[in-house]
Amino acid sequence: MIRKEYTADLEKLEVDVLKMGELSKESAKNAINALVHRDMELAAKILKENVIIDDL
Repeated sequence: MIRKEYTADLEKLEVDVLKMGELSKESAKNAINALVHRDMELAAKILKENVIIDDL
């Protein structure tokens, strides 16, 4: 029983870490674009979406 829970927790952790990595990569790409193009709307969007990454 404990082993199944442990395995399930590890699988969820793996999914969360992969998701966090993808979201972080996208956020970094958008941050560079926002900076280069001085896009304040995109910068604000990035800040709002960072909450999702933080929650992981």
